[in-house]
Amino acid sequence: RAACYKKGQDRMLNRYFQEGLKGLIGNFGFITSNLEKCQKSVVGNYRKLKEDKRYFAKCHQPNELCLELLDDISAQSEELEVVLNSRRDFPSKEDCVELKEQC
Repeated sequence: RAACYKKGQDRMLNRYFQEGLKGLIGNFGFITSNLEKCQKSVVGNYRKLKEDKRYFAKCHQPNELCLELLDDISAQSEELEVVLNSRRDFPSKEDCVELKEQC
């Protein structure tokens, strides 16, 4: 139960940081400057969290957090692919709205 809670907390933190990284995330492994921009964004956004102690360890290791964000986006992409494949042939209007938000 605690592991699920922690995973949910991590996912919410990742989503918070991903908002400021649109356009950079897909290229982390290939462009060093994007990784540096991510690290700066992590540090800046941590300050916006009023330096919440719950996130101290993650935010003070921005390189690891950026790589974790990349892994999280990859996992979300795989989850989205499964959902898209299951609804591909007969999507409802609600499916389209929900899937558009996930994309």
